[in-house]
Amino acid sequence: YNFIIQWYDSIRSESKTMWLQEQQCRSVLQKEHTQESKNLNKLLQRLELPIKASDFLMITRHGSFLFNLSTKTSDEDYAAIYITSLPLLLSYSPPPGFHSASVVSPLGFAANKYGEVEYDSKEIGAFVTECCKGNPRNIELLFFDSDYAEYISPEFKLLRSIRSVFLTGRCCRQYYGFISDRLSKVDKYLNDVEAKDIRDGSRLSDSSGAAISKLFYHAFHKLYQIEQIGNYEEPVVQLEDGSPERDFIMKIRTTCPLTGDFLPSALLSKANSMLSAVKKLQMCIDEERKDKGLSVRLCEVNIDKVRAAMERVCFMNLEKTQA
Repeated sequence: YNFIIQWYDSIRSESKTMWLQEQQCRSVLQKEHTQESKNLNKLLQRLELPIKASDFLMITRHGSFLFNLSTKTSDEDYAAIYITSLPLLLSYSPPPGFHSASVVSPLGFAANKYGEVEYDSKEIGAFVTECCKGNPRNIELLFFDSDYAEYISPEFKLLRSIRSVFLTGRCCRQYYGFISDRLSKVDKYLNDVEAKDIRDGSRLSDSSGAAISKLFYHAFHKLYQIEQIGNYEEPVVQLEDGSPERDFIMKIRTTCPLTGDFLPSALLSKANSMLSAVKKLQMCIDEERKDKGLSVRLCEVNIDKVRAAMERVCFMNLEKTQA
């Protein structure tokens, strides 16, 4: 009988301890949620986004800040994902699938925008559609370190949990297209130099030099990512301090004019060689995996997995709005 009493008392004591711990956790989470909501509201007021705070699924600093490649002339760029309620989506005049605000500098591409604030927000449906197409800018929002996010909801975390499904053959081709586009623009800038056979960075105007530097930064950053994707690894969005990749890109961004080891023609040749090598490596790895009986990346996304995740996202959001 005494044994039963002792056992019962121990159960009561453990239950009380667990209950207290649960209440403490709930209290901490509530405080964090309240503070997070306050910070989000302040940020939305500052950006003047025409969307309710409760509709946001994710918002983060984007661009060079997110990549850990910012300079003293970088602007403050934000990317956001929001969700639209079903009644609004089915209405006669559904809201637009995106909102954006950017500063158009009279100095053109790569101008000094220090102090300027820009944003680009997408509705979750439009965002996932772009991810299915393999758009690099959207893919990065699934793979960046979530600690960088200003706000990230459980719904967006759920979507990030299936992010590898978007790393398809089509995604690889999108990366190749993005890189090739940047390099072709560099080539055009260089061909516009008065003496076409002397592709010396010192002969470029300040605006052209800055534009070429930014185009190279975009190209090499995506080259490092597609190398990882081609090797069946997750792309690293933020480059670590002290890493060779970051040091190389930062030297491109801060060397003015681009001369010596960073002569534009030399960088263009290096980038094109890397792009060709990555394409060949991806084909070799795919063939090797086939020979070993391993899974090979799909050409297109597994739409059933995406649909199931999106249904869950919408259901979670509905539960939250009705709570």
